[in-house]
Amino acid sequence: GMVTDIFAISATASFVFDEPVSGSVELRDAPGDPNPFATFTENGLRAHHDIVLVGLPAGAEVFYSFHATDSGGNLTTSSGSFDTEPPHIHIEEIDLEYVDLVQGTQVQVTARVRVLDQNGDPVNNVPIQGGFIGDVGGAGPILEFRTDATGWGTLILPAYTPQTRPTPVVFGPLYLGSNTPSDPYYVGGAGEEPTFFYFEPANGNGGRLWEELEIQ
Repeated sequence: GMVTDIFAISATASFVFDEPVSGSVELRDAPGDPNPFATFTENGLRAHHDIVLVGLPAGAEVFYSFHATDSGGNLTTSSGSFDTEPPHIHIEEIDLEYVDLVQGTQVQVTARVRVLDQNGDPVNNVPIQGGFIGDVGGAGPILEFRTDATGWGTLILPAYTPQTRPTPVVFGPLYLGSNTPSDPYYVGGAGEEPTFFYFEPANGNGGRLWEELEIQ
């Protein structure tokens, strides 16, 4: 047998026999574990089985056992393992807002970015590098911040006085991940495996995510 179409949380187990059999696949975190974390069954008798495996742990080695039973009740077992892809994360949402600290003079701009994984769950402690365009009081071109347990990363600029009003401000997350090998979200160097995959959905601006507001 073989396992193909391997993604972060799903794969397909394919097995071919000389005679029709029914089959089931047990998945384990370690070989010999008495308690499989999932079992997938196909009861129909056939020589070729393609069983879709779902709910897999991302970025892990998964151990499988395929149990085939023929029409006479004879049991055959085939075992092996495969590696799922690293977690897939993406930017789900961007918020950009400002508040007047001193009416008509000082303002404070806040950018928020939400990061989710392949299951739609929030991702904690992901480094985000973001940049602003516009009058933002001399803030650096690239600023780094991280998400919290809710998946939201928050960047609050120091208070400043815009040179003119109204004035547009644009924010975009330019980069996810870290260049530090010890970071759990290390992007990987040449010849190295990344610890995650980043998927950035296009929003009609050349594939870049961004958010814009106008300070009145």
